[in-house]
Amino acid sequence: MTAVLQPAIDHVVINVGDRLDDAAGRYARLGFQLTERGHHSLGSSNNLAIFGTDYLELLGFEPGRAAARPELLSMPAGLGGLVFKPPADAGFRDRVAAAGLPVQDSREFVRPVALPDGTSPEAHFRVTHLGPEVTFGGRVFFCHHFTPELVWRPEWQRHANGVTGIAEFGIVSDDPARALAPYKALFGEEAIRPVAGGWPSRRRRAPCWCCCPRPRAATGARACRSCPPAASAWWR
Repeated sequence: MTAVLQPAIDHVVINVGDRLDDAAGRYARLGFQLTERGHHSLGSSNNLAIFGTDYLELLGFEPGRAAARPELLSMPAGLGGLVFKPPADAGFRDRVAAAGLPVQDSREFVRPVALPDGTSPEAHFRVTHLGPEVTFGGRVFFCHHFTPELVWRPEWQRHANGVTGIAEFGIVSDDPARALAPYKALFGEEAIRPVAGGWPSRRRRAPCWCCCPRPRAATGARACRSCPPAASAWWR
């Protein structure tokens, strides 16, 4: 099976709904330096913790803006999005479809970025989502940054807790073969190697993820650092 792309995590998404202020306060107390509140042209808002080559996004909506992103309103709070780095060309979406995966139309949007010098240039993105039938309650998508210099800025990459990046993303499933199928289609059969208790991907420069058939506490497996229900991310 030919790989559509190499696994490279762009960011993970924490759904916080209408509790952006509360979530930002909690993550700041955990030692993350967060960007100022940003507002997408799609209607959602966020705060980011920027790392070396990836980041954590607290995603929600301001009061009165929930109707602009109804899909976020229906999502449970917590970790709900795994986002990979795609190639820059717009034809990437067609290659995902050709690999046999359900994929939605790509969307482009912007977000003004408040910089320390007082200016607010617009960061520009293109996102492409896999269909919900293969993401099992979460969201898996690809985010191309037209303006990465407005995201990965040195002044935002220093955190009091010492975090420098996303170390792993874990998915727990009672049917690992089914859960792994879209990732094999994306990254190729050789990118996934079985180990005791799970199937971590071979990684290039990117963090890895793994999929375990049951929580680590029940199996003693060491494929993940821990395996709580559903999904988790770990920092380094």
